[in-house]
Amino acid sequence: MKLKEYIKVLQKIVKENPKAKDYTMVYATDEEGNGFKEVCFEPSVGGMIDNEEYYCSGDSELPEGFIENSVCVN
Repeated sequence: MKLKEYIKVLQKIVKENPKAKDYTMVYATDEEGNGFKEVCFEPSVGGMIDNEEYYCSGDSELPEGFIENSVCVN
């Protein structure tokens, strides 16, 4: 999912339920929804490498050839 699509979904949720803007943000701990935890970090811009490693653009040491290509939401 792209960030612009994610933002549109969030905007739709708030439009349909204005109280949602004050709800606690949570995320599923696995794909089946077997557990949930509260989102506790602000989103950060960074780069995903081989869909396994994520580096925040603000990290002091970045791998050679680092390219920003993703937003981490937790």
